[in-house]
Amino acid sequence: MPTLRAISRGLRALFHRDETNRELDDELAHYIELSAAEKERAGMSRAAALHAARAEVGSAESVKEEVRSGGWESRVDTVRRDIVLAVRSLRRTPTFTAIALLTLALGVGANTTMFSVVNAVMLRPLPYRAPNDLVLVWTNDVQRGLPREATARSTILDWRERTRTLSDVAYFTTQRAAALGNDPSSPRERTRSALSSGNLFAVLGADPVKGRVITAEDESARANVAVISYAFWQRHFSGAPDVLGKTLHLDDDARGGQPLTVIGVMPRDFYFPDKLTDVWMPATTYWRFDRESSERFPSWARRWTAVARLARGRTVHDASTELAGIGKGLATQYVSTVPDFPGFAASVVPVLDFVTGPGLQSSLWILFAAVTMVLLIACANVANLLIARSATRQREFVLRRALGADRARIVGQLVVESLTLAVTGSAIGLFIATWSTKLLAGVIANYVPRADEITVDARVLVFTAATAIAVGLIFGILPALQSSTADASDALREGARATGAVHTRRLRSALVLAECAIAMVLLAGAGLLMKSLDRLRAVDPGFAPRGVLTVRLEFPAEPPPTAAELTQTSATAQARARARTERAEQVLASVASLAGVSAAGYSDDLFVNGQGNESITIPGRDESTIPAGELNEAAASADFFTLMHVRLRAGRYPTRDDAAQKIRALWTGVITDMPLAEKERHAVFEPVVVNEAFARRYFPNESAVGKRFCIDPTNKTYWYEIVGVVGDMHRQGLEKAPIPEYYGPYIPSAPGRADLLVRTSVDPASLAAAITERVNKAWPGVTVVSALPAEALLGGFSAQRALQAWLLAAFALLAVLLAAVGIFGLVQYAVSERTREIGVRVALGASPGEVMSLVIRDGMKMPALGLAVGVAAAFIGTRALGRFLFNVTPTDPVTFIAVALGLLIVAAVACYVPGRWAAKTDPMTALRK
Repeated sequence: MPTLRAISRGLRALFHRDETNRELDDELAHYIELSAAEKERAGMSRAAALHAARAEVGSAESVKEEVRSGGWESRVDTVRRDIVLAVRSLRRTPTFTAIALLTLALGVGANTTMFSVVNAVMLRPLPYRAPNDLVLVWTNDVQRGLPREATARSTILDWRERTRTLSDVAYFTTQRAAALGNDPSSPRERTRSALSSGNLFAVLGADPVKGRVITAEDESARANVAVISYAFWQRHFSGAPDVLGKTLHLDDDARGGQPLTVIGVMPRDFYFPDKLTDVWMPATTYWRFDRESSERFPSWARRWTAVARLARGRTVHDASTELAGIGKGLATQYVSTVPDFPGFAASVVPVLDFVTGPGLQSSLWILFAAVTMVLLIACANVANLLIARSATRQREFVLRRALGADRARIVGQLVVESLTLAVTGSAIGLFIATWSTKLLAGVIANYVPRADEITVDARVLVFTAATAIAVGLIFGILPALQSSTADASDALREGARATGAVHTRRLRSALVLAECAIAMVLLAGAGLLMKSLDRLRAVDPGFAPRGVLTVRLEFPAEPPPTAAELTQTSATAQARARARTERAEQVLASVASLAGVSAAGYSDDLFVNGQGNESITIPGRDESTIPAGELNEAAASADFFTLMHVRLRAGRYPTRDDAAQKIRALWTGVITDMPLAEKERHAVFEPVVVNEAFARRYFPNESAVGKRFCIDPTNKTYWYEIVGVVGDMHRQGLEKAPIPEYYGPYIPSAPGRADLLVRTSVDPASLAAAITERVNKAWPGVTVVSALPAEALLGGFSAQRALQAWLLAAFALLAVLLAAVGIFGLVQYAVSERTREIGVRVALGASPGEVMSLVIRDGMKMPALGLAVGVAAAFIGTRALGRFLFNVTPTDPVTFIAVALGLLIVAAVACYVPGRWAAKTDPMTALRK
């Protein structure tokens, strides 16, 4: 380990070279003068003494070099000189250098871009303390296959009290909200709010940048306080420094319109549970908190999600095992009286897995592995280029060996040259990645969580630097070792043809074989994903989304009932519901009168993004005989099914009169302690239309029309009568089988939301502004959230799948292009090596066709062998894609045959060009070489 003095001396020698050289010259001259003086005293003449002294010292430059080599700086200086020599050498071969740099830039740029995505989505820590210790806990409805169901607060408190694997447990629920300004005429600002327990921020380990967070005291006191996000502070309060203590009004259905006092602002990068949530309030401010907290089984009491922190040294598996045991104890202690109660089983999921989604992480790792394979092909190509380049430098290496340079010195210089090439190519690749990362982030913003965090940060720079070094070593060491073994006598005797040694040909052939094998694996994977995507898009959705504009509406809250209205709650509620329905019909009439609009209607949600967690009871059937599984409740206006071209299978479509019937059914008084049969006899039934999946599950061998069912049989039971059966619609995306659904008449709620669906005879997007204007005029206070084509929304369900397929296809095509370059280089090298042989063949009468056939036949050997190896590897590797395929097996023979033939054609074309050149060989010119 050099001392501080040695380091200082070395730095001085490196950065003050001229001054150091002068000092060495002075020291050497002084030594020679002293030696000469001593010799003069011994009787020699002045001239003879100086000559003898200089002879003893020898070459001045050798002495100075020996002195310099004693310090650490000499090794640094050697590397510096090697870099200078490498740059000069690369500048002398601009074509080689440009091709190698472009190859490396493409490989490293693609790798850096993909790593930027992986880094942002999975590697960058979430904005919490020790985020890897945070988990979300849901109720696991094992019977219906719904692992992420909300939980009753009572059960979460039981988890908190009994667990030892979780150090603390909090809970929360989110809902839509609209922030209202002080000016009543100002537009409503859409946002999301969260009701949370007092320890939520303590569990997350998140501190505010201003003020304080919600505490247990706020929860106990039911304080109307709020913590807001940084973005909401900037947006709604214009970043006012005195925001603490300001009043915030939210139009939502959870708190009854009570104003909130802002007590804290969270940091800029904080979000929970998602980036749409801007306001956090104590859970106890929810208007039904006391009623719901006293229940454990009904679905309306199960609205909370638990977030917990693992105890020190505990894992997700430990927590899952413990909560399973706790669940069994709770099931024994609390026997359910509600038929659709999902039980006490729990599912524990790391917060990162919740943020990124179940399949995205695997998808990104697969893409990253694919782009790494592309980089390996790029390395193989550059290694082949270096081997070919070394053919022109054999005499240089031999002469250097003859002049005393050892093998390690030559290898070191060649490795430095490779690293110089790699670092330069990686720098260009980083520039490409900086541009492509922004482009990719914009493309995937709506489909990949945390896409807004994608950037070239310090971790990405370190990754690129490490990649550059690794790449330089990978493609540099083998050519360097091969070049440094040249035998002097053989090289000087055989000249340029000495490079045609067997081991050189084998090394280059092996590299091309590897390139073709890797390209085959990538092509097979891309082919499977593209075929899967094609089959997915061929699925009949059960409705006609083309030409339909989906306008998302959010309705304002209504004024609280007057004292007189409170005395007649049911009549007031029905009157308001009828008024909202009439207003909604006025909106439809106004929109339908627009030129280019052929029909308009409503749906509560055209597409279903969550789990269908409804449950029904069928009179006269034992609960155990009613099939379990996902079930969704929906609402649609009378025109919905005809507008969306949904086929009627039995019965009738809904009518406008059904909405009036639903209003009567919702607000008909029911005595809750009646037997179920008695409730049915007194009930007012809501007319509903069900889909075929519903009819198959619950009424498999009989007509569903006219059948009745209910929900919440032990409390205020709601009754339904089936009036029609319609075809299944893929409302959860084309890749999911339609789940059973029942559709009731649509009645706007306040506050609430709906999808206004408008079928047009023109481009739907072109009418968005006009429709928005008609909606605002017909129903002031309604917020138009978005206006998007239904076809685009349906495509959004498969957007991640499409993104994966297209990215892998792009990587595969890049791999094929690089492999083709490698094949071309190998065949061209072989042609140049066999120039004399080809000349002899032509001189003896070989036709151009025969020469071309010979070159192509020999050139196809390695690609064909690589293809065989690649097929075998692909049969194993593509199994990792199984979960991402739709109606395609991981070893689909048609795909494998198609991509293999495609790769063979590319290889043949790569061999054809050198073959053409060889066919034009002039025998006289060839024989003179």
